[in-house]
Amino acid sequence: MTTKLNRDDYSIGWLCAIPIELEAARKVLDEVHPKLSVPQGDENCYEFGRIGEHNVVISWLPQASYGLTNAAIVATRMNTTFTRMRFGLMVGVGGGAPSSTNDIRLGDVVISQPTNRSGGVIQYDFGKATEGGGFQITGFLNAPSPTLLSAVSAITAMDEVELGRKISDTAYEIEEKDGRFFYPGKDTDKLFHASYLHVPGNGRQVDTCSACDTSNIIDRPERPHDHPYLHYGIIASANQVMKDGARRDKISTETGALCFEMEAAGLMGNYKYLVVRGICDYSDGHKNKRWQPYAALVAAIYAKELLLQIPAASKDEIEDDSINREKINEINFVIPFNMPFPRNGNFVGRAEELRQVYKYFSGPNFTESSIHKPYSVVTPRIYALTGTGGMGKTQIALEYAYRHHRDYTAVFWVSTANEGTIHTSFIDIMQRIVKEQAKITWPESPPDYQAIGSKLGIPGLIDEKGTVSANLEAVNNIRSALFSWLQLPGNNRWLLIIDNADDLETVNIQEYSPNQGSGAILITSRRPEFSQSAKQVDLDGLDSKSAVALLLNLAHLTDSGVPENEAVTLVEKLGFMPLAISHAGCYIHETKLPLRDYLSYYNEAFMALQSRKPGFGWNYRNDTAATTWEISFSSVKEKDKEAALLLLVCSYLNPQEIFDNLWGDRVLEKVETQKRILLLASYSLVKIIKFGVFSVHPVVHSWARERSDRSERFKAIKYAVTILGKASNRENVSRENKDWEAWEERRVASHLEYLHQHLKPLFSTFLQEERESENEMIFEHMHNIALVFSKQGKYDEAMQWYERALAGREKALGKDHPSTLSTVHNIAAVFDNQGKYDEAIQWYERALASREKALGKDHPSTLDTVNNIALVFSKQGKYDEAMQRYERALAGREKALGKDHPSTLDTVNNIALVFSRQGKYDEAMQWYERALAGYEKALGKDHPSTLSTVNNIALVFSNQGKYDEAMQWYERALAGKEKAFSKDHPSTLSTVNNIALVFSNQGKYDEAMQWCERALAGREKALGKDHPSTLSTVHNIAAVFDNQGKYDEAMQWYERALAGKEKALGKDHLSTLSTIDCLRTLNNNPKISKWF
Repeated sequence: MTTKLNRDDYSIGWLCAIPIELEAARKVLDEVHPKLSVPQGDENCYEFGRIGEHNVVISWLPQASYGLTNAAIVATRMNTTFTRMRFGLMVGVGGGAPSSTNDIRLGDVVISQPTNRSGGVIQYDFGKATEGGGFQITGFLNAPSPTLLSAVSAITAMDEVELGRKISDTAYEIEEKDGRFFYPGKDTDKLFHASYLHVPGNGRQVDTCSACDTSNIIDRPERPHDHPYLHYGIIASANQVMKDGARRDKISTETGALCFEMEAAGLMGNYKYLVVRGICDYSDGHKNKRWQPYAALVAAIYAKELLLQIPAASKDEIEDDSINREKINEINFVIPFNMPFPRNGNFVGRAEELRQVYKYFSGPNFTESSIHKPYSVVTPRIYALTGTGGMGKTQIALEYAYRHHRDYTAVFWVSTANEGTIHTSFIDIMQRIVKEQAKITWPESPPDYQAIGSKLGIPGLIDEKGTVSANLEAVNNIRSALFSWLQLPGNNRWLLIIDNADDLETVNIQEYSPNQGSGAILITSRRPEFSQSAKQVDLDGLDSKSAVALLLNLAHLTDSGVPENEAVTLVEKLGFMPLAISHAGCYIHETKLPLRDYLSYYNEAFMALQSRKPGFGWNYRNDTAATTWEISFSSVKEKDKEAALLLLVCSYLNPQEIFDNLWGDRVLEKVETQKRILLLASYSLVKIIKFGVFSVHPVVHSWARERSDRSERFKAIKYAVTILGKASNRENVSRENKDWEAWEERRVASHLEYLHQHLKPLFSTFLQEERESENEMIFEHMHNIALVFSKQGKYDEAMQWYERALAGREKALGKDHPSTLSTVHNIAAVFDNQGKYDEAIQWYERALASREKALGKDHPSTLDTVNNIALVFSKQGKYDEAMQRYERALAGREKALGKDHPSTLDTVNNIALVFSRQGKYDEAMQWYERALAGYEKALGKDHPSTLSTVNNIALVFSNQGKYDEAMQWYERALAGKEKAFSKDHPSTLSTVNNIALVFSNQGKYDEAMQWCERALAGREKALGKDHPSTLSTVHNIAAVFDNQGKYDEAMQWYERALAGKEKALGKDHLSTLSTIDCLRTLNNNPKISKWF
């Protein structure tokens, strides 16, 4: 008959992990006791009983909640509830690690035994990286109590065979009553070679080795006895199941481990536990549950035999730890607020970010619906602020702590820069907990720090002065004790800030953050890799208003009357990044540099400006914009040099939108590129916008470019030229192809503009190196880049690239090589588009002569030049010469390419243009209609060539006085061109100019002037003030004033047009003569005489 006992009567704790282990423990009890009530907040379940003279309390892990942390939670609750516990046993199953020196078999029992390195259990996934790629384990269980070790010594002194038989016989007796615990038989004990992987069986045999190759079974000698053998040594523990024979052998060789399991290391710091494991598998892929019941039973029987060696202790002989713990009635949870950094007095903005953090941490409790469920597991809320270095993640965390610390009973700061700073942080936190516990428990007398150490789970680690041990060997116990403190019932309003969690390879952040408890964890990191276990927010820059305020505050210019637009321009250039803005503000204040001048200094001396910080009051640790990304970049470079190079290449591209297909369209190329981008994104050096597209922050963009030495910089430039040269020649970028896409051309062009801007100061030096290498391909890429600039109406840029391509090709290939002549031809086209017709003719004639000689008179390339010479003659008003060459080009192209080829249609369109300029509108319309039909079929309705013909048809209607028809066609042309190019592209502006003419001819002068002004502004910017197209618009503005009777204004504009045309086109050009005719009509103007 059982006796009614209370909690103080139980001095032995027994922990299990899985249900069959619990049932095995029940089977070995000599007596089962009634259940007892436990304090509110203790969510463990307990079984009570007696073994020999010992009253034993048994607890177990919640269903499917295995692992180190769950074991620690259950043990901590047990220790807190049963204050007179002398020691504990963790009893259950494990996976064996057999070797040539350790003949471990299924059904054997492994018992943890302390060594000079550990307490008998090691956490093999917890440690630190060492030089040479090694790994040093630093996680160890405390040694069991002397009482337990004495009992182990006593049992090892017994006859091993006799003890083994006793365990076997006891197991047989239990098996007779409960068939679940049957002995599976030695014929089912199969050990496979470590390298041989498990082959799943079929149907019900899926979890067996029925399909495995038996030739891979290791032959082992027959044992002389058929009972469980006992093994004493290291047990290896971790948060995952060991199911890999090769890894099992490697860790076993390095550590001496005899057994692998998942819970024991969670007991580090939780008093004195001995671990007993029955072997149920071999920690490889062949594991199954067949041996689990028997292995659990023999482990429980051994544990019972062990307890029978220990004499019972009377109530007045309970160990000192229990007595000491009783001195502290209540554990204190309220810790005074203290941060490692002062509050940032210049903190601005981030109101929404702070509100979101507070909202997340203040919402309904995650486990509110399961408060009354015994197996509920309370987990902290985790909020991760991630983003590029310099975005102010730490400052937001710090500001949040200062604003809301009254909402928490304790706020702790852990610096995770490396394991050393983590250890220091944990020791400091524990020191604060110890200090406050001493004040609360002994307010007027000397504290008993030994009692505090016992109560908090770090006995012996606090000296008589209350100083927590800083010994490295003690850190793991302190960590475990801290986590236990955070998980105690009632301790539910703490905040743990884990700052600077960037080095996720060397530092396992999961091991340094509690995964159970009712508090909140705020993480800051450049690594956006927390979304699976936390609310992750990727931080962008400040809002414009806050960024300006920060700049002016630090520059001491808040009351200086600095124009707001200057400050806005500066913070935009700095990408609204707080760190970069802080540098700028401090530099401006110290040097008294005018705000408007900072950007020119920034562009020329980024490193100097973004590395200077004040000697006092700097809020970014030792970080500067010049150094803050270097650590991350170095880590990337160690892992993948090509990924590091990719970032440097990006520093010469448009940082706002970079498509990964720039590095190649083939599947393997894209996969490799995406891997590198993901690596860069994992360090927040780039930001993935959507699949296949990423961006680089403007300041990181500048830093990546300026950090490089000459060799590295030229390597990145060459790479950028290569990928953009290839991209410029793709089918969807080439206008000669029906697959041409306007947005793709513009996208490539945006990258070319950045490349040109940053390469311009280095162009000559870079070209000289490439000339010396005689790299033919680089000059082809330059030629392709120039062509895109030309198509975009960027003629100055195009000419610079063509000139460099020409110089390189002439040296590498010769002056008469077809590739060289292609560049000559295109240079002529640039002169033509610039209105420099004489220069254009000279270059075309050089190209024509050499092409006729090298390729023949009827070669398509030769005919291209013939067609373009005709185009220049047409613009010069030399229509007969133009028509002769057009006829030659048309005949040759029709023969060589066909009547419907785009190049043939170009000539058709140009012939129509000549007829139109000659006033032969019917002929012009016939040729235009042929060109339009051909273009629409070959290239599509929205292709630039199609739209050019649409524009020209509208011009014919306009010249015929059919203004409504003209406007319809112009509107189609304008909409298409604005979509295909941009509003400021020369081709678009040509249509804008023509629409103005229609309004003028209709007498709608206000509308005409608005369109003329748009055309003029765009053409002056894109082409220059003296370009013939610009001068045409100038003439049109004069005509509007003339028609309005504003003769003085008309005279001024006509004079400007005439002076420019005479210089650009000559006095006899039809366009020049047209302006002279208009001037002649202005009667009674004394200035007219000077023209005649």
